[in-house]
Amino acid sequence: MSEAEAAKTKPVPVKNYSKEVSLQGVTFRIESPNNEGDNSVTITPVGLEHGEPYKQKVVGQVVDVKCDDLDVSGAPEVYVIVRGPEPDAKGTVVACAANGKKSMTPINIPADTPEIANGYSGHDEYEAMEGTFVRRFTVYEDGKPTKKIRQIQYKLKPGEASWQLKVDKTIEY
Repeated sequence: MSEAEAAKTKPVPVKNYSKEVSLQGVTFRIESPNNEGDNSVTITPVGLEHGEPYKQKVVGQVVDVKCDDLDVSGAPEVYVIVRGPEPDAKGTVVACAANGKKSMTPINIPADTPEIANGYSGHDEYEAMEGTFVRRFTVYEDGKPTKKIRQIQYKLKPGEASWQLKVDKTIEY
């Protein structure tokens, strides 16, 4: 897919972002003022025993939401996609998991390793599918895009204090 084609399919940020996604009897209400400077995202669960909202400051604007049950536990997760300011439009994700449909906690997402970060220049795309959270981006060399795409596949794993997205595989094509 060319960069022009990718730009046509990328979600566009809107002011006062609001969206609900549901899976397995749990609904996540996502809200963000989508301010260009000082911005935050609030995730409010519905259908859990304890439905306290989770709020996090973000750099950039909310552009999309994915909902899945990556670990096939019967309790879904929500992945809020945030695109940073241009020209790089670096992507970040705010994610939460429904813990046995009782409560909701944030999912820890690791920082990029040097190997993953090499050639990274933003414009990320994200997808949740077949038990995997996928992130892909065009690889850059000397500040210019190549025809290579790097895809990082994450699996959801329990951690000591919270859920973790762990890198399962990195592919370049």
